[in-house]
Amino acid sequence: MSELVVRAVRPDEYEPMARLASQVFARGDAKLERRILRRWHNRRDGKAPDFDYRLHRVGLVDGEVVAHVRLVPRVLRYGQARLRVMGISAVCTAPAYRRRGYAATVLQDALLVIAEQQAHLSLLNGIPNYYNRFGFHPVWPHFYVEIPAADAALLESSLTVRPGQPEDIPHLMALYEEHWGGRVSLVRPQAMWAWQVWDGTREYFRVVEDAHGQIVGYIAAFDPTHVMAEVVADTPDAARALLVEAGRAFLVAGMATIQWLMPPDDAFVMFARSWVGVTVKAGYHPTGGWQGRVMDGRALVEAVLPELVEQAEAAHPDFNPAALWVEANGTGVAIGLHGQKATLCQLSYPDFTQLLFGSLRPDALRRYVENPLPFEAVRLLEWLFPPRLACLAAWDWF
Repeated sequence: MSELVVRAVRPDEYEPMARLASQVFARGDAKLERRILRRWHNRRDGKAPDFDYRLHRVGLVDGEVVAHVRLVPRVLRYGQARLRVMGISAVCTAPAYRRRGYAATVLQDALLVIAEQQAHLSLLNGIPNYYNRFGFHPVWPHFYVEIPAADAALLESSLTVRPGQPEDIPHLMALYEEHWGGRVSLVRPQAMWAWQVWDGTREYFRVVEDAHGQIVGYIAAFDPTHVMAEVVADTPDAARALLVEAGRAFLVAGMATIQWLMPPDDAFVMFARSWVGVTVKAGYHPTGGWQGRVMDGRALVEAVLPELVEQAEAAHPDFNPAALWVEANGTGVAIGLHGQKATLCQLSYPDFTQLLFGSLRPDALRRYVENPLPFEAVRLLEWLFPPRLACLAAWDWF
């Protein structure tokens, strides 16, 4: 058996690599395969701002690309903190070469590259029961909103819904910042906006204009009924216009329910509840979905510590930042207050990141673990990690 060679893809190998990924992820759907392949071509030929041959790691046997991992550099907002993250996507192996550990070998290579890039975290949206063996753990759930399409289609709206254009980008950026800037979310520079709008594989891109011609909402998706839709409404009228548009599109496609990826506290959800029934759901798997791995614990703690202090001061006016002790070590993060032994605790890195992103509440560490934390330690953690909903907008998924 020939030896697997793992390295960055070369320009002449990009086309077979793109075809491999397109075939694997299309799962026999010819239309989807063409769309995925077009996106791969556009990423290279359109010079996507994050395109770099070195970030495509491939496994080759006798010169043939048989496995692949793509790395995606991003900046993640956590309050005022900015975290360097490296996304992992398009992990695949050619069917004829599976069950030989090739994907695992390429993934290990990718993790070494991520460490060299000095990322705080690596993130991926993966299948269950696989990535946990590489140190990944869930960080936040998938949030969904569901609305009866017929009820949405019956609403009335006087606003204009039209195809989006590149010149709309400054207005879209402002809307994104207004509605996503305060979340745990990815920083989206203008160059990335320009790429997303130009890319052309999200075939359904609409903006909503009010009576003054101002853009007050938008929706972007691969097609009119795709669940991975980024929907933003700045006003109730914008939400109504998007509901009418979506309701009609879903009914034409024979689908009774609008389903979109969307956090339950989004303004759109609040607006929509005034006119239609809205169901919000969260999907969470203990070894799948959105998962993360701490790559540099000390750098991560240093980056988020000012935000943790600010959150604690907001939660408890008598909190003394000088007394706080937070230290990353080989197994996790130690937290406590100097001179108050009962507040001291040692958190694993999975627990620390889940506390950061709100998928673990401190009280669970007192009630549902084999060695529960003292009340004083839990109270300190509640000051440092207030409740939050973390997720990524659909245009940011990788």
